[in-house]
Amino acid sequence: MEAVPDQEVHVALNTLTGDLLHSSFERCAGFGRFIDIGKRGILDHGVLDMSTFGRNISMPFDPSKLYISNKQAHHQLWKALLAWSLDLY
Repeated sequence: MEAVPDQEVHVALNTLTGDLLHSSFERCAGFGRFIDIGKRGILDHGVLDMSTFGRNISMPFDPSKLYISNKQAHHQLWKALLAWSLDLY
């Protein structure tokens, strides 16, 4: 948020919790993506302001669920996403 003060972002990669998580979520631009890799909010059953979804912000899936899935297609997708992520890294 320091890099783009008072601006919306198209992708928010979040590891924060509590009020800071909410601030990150609210900064997403319309049709933006909110990627929460911390999982604390999910595990603690956190609550987000649902009106933010009116801007068509999407929250992606948890890729670890692809890994533990019983479906081969999910395993293949997980491997492809992992390889792509490592290439980007």
